[in-house]
Amino acid sequence: MKPLSYDTYRYKNRNDYTMILDYVNRFPEFHLLNKSEKTVLFQTTAAVDALADPAYYSQVIYPDEPVFVTREAKYLKMDPMPSTELEVVPQDCNLEDITIYKNVVLMIRRQWKNVNEPLRKLKLSLAEFSLFKALAIWHYNYYKLQNTGRQISARQRDDIFRTLLLICEDEGYDDPILRVSEIVLAVGIVMSEVHELVTTMFEITVFANVDDPILKDMLKFQY
Repeated sequence: MKPLSYDTYRYKNRNDYTMILDYVNRFPEFHLLNKSEKTVLFQTTAAVDALADPAYYSQVIYPDEPVFVTREAKYLKMDPMPSTELEVVPQDCNLEDITIYKNVVLMIRRQWKNVNEPLRKLKLSLAEFSLFKALAIWHYNYYKLQNTGRQISARQRDDIFRTLLLICEDEGYDDPILRVSEIVLAVGIVMSEVHELVTTMFEITVFANVDDPILKDMLKFQY
């Protein structure tokens, strides 16, 4: 584990998006969606992945400490909250660098408060976490899909919910339905952050900072 470096921080890189592409292609009935629906689902999956994965890593690696962990095994202590002001400004640091630093800090602080902390309280198992992500992806996109897509989304949500209930029963919860309800509530809590990342921060942190044309084509989900 190494301290987080703001100047190289990115939500994802090309290999990450390749894995996400493979992941969504394996979704049941994904092949039945039209091109635009596949695009929306892929971009949402990338956003959910970017938000949820650090929360899970942080919970597993630092269960009792307020530490934000990235997919690159970099960490940032969150108590006290990191400042948006640089304590020491390097000589080669320009205004753009300072702006990027502030944006990254603000995003991580918001992500910690609105995603990491709620999920940390749940202490999700790996199975629960995997189903949580899938449920968030399908639920977020329900109203963005057309009629056939909505039917697929509804079936997937129902299947995920039933599977989640079985998992919670197997993991020995006294009230599996209550546990599932808590997880479903957490899906709702992170929905606004998914929307924010898809519509604004996703563009700022990915498209604006990645010059690889192949990666941009992947993010646009061209067939």
